[in-house]
Amino acid sequence: MNTQAINSPTSVENLSTQMIELNFPVFGKTLPVQHGYLLYSAICHQVSAAHKIDFQLGTIVGVPDGQGHIHLQEGTSLYIRVETQWIPQFLTLAGKTLALNGHEIRLGIPRPFLLKPASSLYSRLVAIKGFTEVEPFQEALQRQLSKLNIQAQVIIPVDKEEKPSRKVLKIKDKIIVGFSVLIEGLSAEDSIKLQTLGLGGRRKMGAGVMFPAKKNFQERSNAATSG
Repeated sequence: MNTQAINSPTSVENLSTQMIELNFPVFGKTLPVQHGYLLYSAICHQVSAAHKIDFQLGTIVGVPDGQGHIHLQEGTSLYIRVETQWIPQFLTLAGKTLALNGHEIRLGIPRPFLLKPASSLYSRLVAIKGFTEVEPFQEALQRQLSKLNIQAQVIIPVDKEEKPSRKVLKIKDKIIVGFSVLIEGLSAEDSIKLQTLGLGGRRKMGAGVMFPAKKNFQERSNAATSG
């Protein structure tokens, strides 16, 4: 979606109807923890035009076993955000089985949702090329928000050791480094804009996808802030 066009007042009003979130029920047992790239590849295998379409992919949540895998629970979902014109292409995923490096999941019939504004948005991993240290990363992130005409507070949550929550995305033999990000103090329009566009790169593989932050988000109280 064109960033310049999206910043016009008339366009922002319609953002929530231009972008739809498809919620696919997921049936399976286990997945690799690092499954963003694998999931993207599996989707491209089923949806031939997917590599040409601008969409966002929310990685699947599960319970980690400490050995590089997650166990899927009942009610697990796959979230795909896509412009309304591309919905038919992704609906073909319903009922399909996806193979991810020896693991298999089956997708159910998706439910479509409009994006809803939230004053706080969170992404488990935001990756910006060339910025792997927290302070330069925060500055680059703030520049991205400024280009979108978004004024908000950028927070890098900390881990159990009270260090900035650094995350990685594995793409074949390549490791992409990023950080968890919490954005607070968003207006309704800016919230929809940020959910529509995301932050950083690799959004087709689960990075930079912004979701409404849960009210009981535990990492906030110990977070380092900027902007």
